[in-house]
Amino acid sequence: MKAWGICAGVLFLVIGSDAFGQGSGSANNDPTAAQSPGSGELDEIIVTARRKSENLENVPVAVSVITAEDIRVRSITTESDLQSAVPGLLIRETADQNQFNYAIRGQSVDAFSGSAPGVLPYVNEVQVSAAQSSSFFDLGGIQVLKGPQGTLFGRNTTGGAVLFETASPTNDFGGYLGGRVGNEETGKVQGALNLPIVPDKVLLRIAADFNNTQGYIRNLFSDEWLGAENSKTGRISLRILPADGWANDTVAQYGEFAGNEASALLYSVNQCGSKNNGYVLYSATSCLYSPSNPAFPLFLAAHPGAYPGGLDALEGYQRELGPWQTYLNSADDHHGFAGYATNKTTYEISPDLQVKNIVGWTNSLSSSTLDIDGTSYPIFQNGIGPGQDTSNYFTQQASEELQLQGKAFQGRLDYIVGGYYATEIDGEHLFLTAFDFTPIFPATALQYFFQTLDRTKAVYAQTTYHFGGGVELTTGYRATWENVGLDQIGGLNGGTPPQNSSTEKPSWNVTLSYQASSELLLYGATRGSWRTGGYNGAAPPVNATASGGGDHFLPETTKDVEIGAKFDRNTGELPVRVNLAFFNQWVDDIQRTAYLILNGNPISVTVNVPEAIVSGAELDGELRPAPWLQVGGSAAYTDARFTKADVTVFGSMIGFGPYADAPRWTGGLFAKLITHLPGDAGVMSFRTDIYAQTNQYFSNLNNSIAPGTQLPGYGLVNLRLDWTRAYGTQLTPSLYVRNLTNKEYYVGGIPEGGAIGIDQADSGKPRQYGLEVRYDF
Repeated sequence: MKAWGICAGVLFLVIGSDAFGQGSGSANNDPTAAQSPGSGELDEIIVTARRKSENLENVPVAVSVITAEDIRVRSITTESDLQSAVPGLLIRETADQNQFNYAIRGQSVDAFSGSAPGVLPYVNEVQVSAAQSSSFFDLGGIQVLKGPQGTLFGRNTTGGAVLFETASPTNDFGGYLGGRVGNEETGKVQGALNLPIVPDKVLLRIAADFNNTQGYIRNLFSDEWLGAENSKTGRISLRILPADGWANDTVAQYGEFAGNEASALLYSVNQCGSKNNGYVLYSATSCLYSPSNPAFPLFLAAHPGAYPGGLDALEGYQRELGPWQTYLNSADDHHGFAGYATNKTTYEISPDLQVKNIVGWTNSLSSSTLDIDGTSYPIFQNGIGPGQDTSNYFTQQASEELQLQGKAFQGRLDYIVGGYYATEIDGEHLFLTAFDFTPIFPATALQYFFQTLDRTKAVYAQTTYHFGGGVELTTGYRATWENVGLDQIGGLNGGTPPQNSSTEKPSWNVTLSYQASSELLLYGATRGSWRTGGYNGAAPPVNATASGGGDHFLPETTKDVEIGAKFDRNTGELPVRVNLAFFNQWVDDIQRTAYLILNGNPISVTVNVPEAIVSGAELDGELRPAPWLQVGGSAAYTDARFTKADVTVFGSMIGFGPYADAPRWTGGLFAKLITHLPGDAGVMSFRTDIYAQTNQYFSNLNNSIAPGTQLPGYGLVNLRLDWTRAYGTQLTPSLYVRNLTNKEYYVGGIPEGGAIGIDQADSGKPRQYGLEVRYDF
């Protein structure tokens, strides 16, 4: 309640203030455009959160925006960089940096679960999934929508959506070329070229990104660096304007990725014979790989380089090493590719009626050699030998959406109606070995080879009625039919007949907003959505509803209430912008994964935890006290808890909690100083960003079968110095530092305590610094 009081006090101060003038700004999200710092006003920010272009401060939706300029000056190059830019958005890593998920307001997805994400990414209005992290370059902006979604965007989701917009071709010849060099042997080159092939008719944009780095985790076992990246990505954007009212936009991107994995590190061990809150922990691994085991010397003789002190001592040794050194006995190679294509056709039938068709396609593959146990012992890792030393993940998607946007009743009613169809194939082919203790006994060989097919059909409609006097009512409804099938192609569960399930559920939205003045918007909303049930191919094929365990899990449903205020006064003595939202969200049948040992084999099983409530508040704002100074910040408070937390899994009752992927507090502050140098020397700007969060859990079972999965809170400081238009040129040299204090921290993990008696955590990146040079033309 203290957090609610603080945020309410800030809102009271903002609404009650009368020291500001009135005005407006303009946005410029073209990455090739020269920046013009120091205007003394705040830029207008245009968003498409309701599938149409609107001023951010007029949209009754909790949405955070990262403009093209923000992406550049905050050195946002991958998904992991987004967390410090959007408090309340968590980028949760699991087994390595290529296995991650987005989490908002506690809505997340566990690794090896088969569950649909709680937060979905979109590129140019097309929902995409990739089997690995990607490179951010030549973007027009990023929007983060918070709360249940489903009435307008692609698939249903319980937590939110992250919208990526690629830079569009324009009618002007131009572009940019940039490069970066830095520590960790970092080298990066990217650029874009804008070509008006036929002015006002055929516009082309070509962009590319090349990135190379040695990695940031030193493996003392093999004396190599982990987390190395070598990527090459290209994109072509074509805009065709054949006639008045017609527009066709096609974007195609393909990237190849290589290097090795920054594998999760040993974080905690269930000591031999240990218990937690009355639960007997799986601790056979600690007993086996221990000097107290008479056969341990024979094992060490057969495995040169293995840590001689045993698993319990290795846990302490890893803590001494910290997050950027490790002792892994397995290679961590990685390679893959990812491609997508989007096509959007719009036709303006009349000023009040527009039809839009959106087609999307994606294809990606990730192949990695993983040391899943995070130790120098062969406890749980990829198999050995050609063709059996990798974990392979692939995904293929195709979607089609047709929508009609228009106005009626003399412009008082805005509406969108449409239909959506999508298919997604996700596959995994894993070769694993478990509990190798040769020469005493050999490893258990495990192979999983399965794929799931998801088919989604939906129709939707959303309307906004303008009553006058600043009052608007938005209502939306979507009916979705989703079918999920599992095919066990081979491996441990091979031979199981194909399984299939279908679900039909609605999503809805009701929002009432009041434009109290030209500066202040008040709103209240309630929404409902869901994510489909399905199958976890790594679990045995047992009917979950009958036995309390197995590969099948049920849909997750949610509803919420959100109230908020947006204040924007853009000129006068102190231009200021403040957004505030309070929310309470109820979630039923929460899809969560437990990692267990069954019949001697480590498995993951996805279950439905009965009930949870997530409450919180989010605040962001910025002001410009002077033309040479811009300051701002944001904060998110999240109180996520299971209210009915006991689940029967294979005949045993397991209690879930605390709630994972939901730090209580996240927040950030920034300050940007701008000075115009004498003559034509250019403009110098210096920006400081500070991000901090409290502790979080990477397991939902810390209080029962997976203790030791709490990650400490941390704070990061990033700096950047830009010299724009140096001596009258279009040259911009920049210096940057990320994690200035070289803070040691962790960003996620994989809780294998219930399956192998070990939990692993992913380290955040150490201090990174370097020089960038960019030339606009």
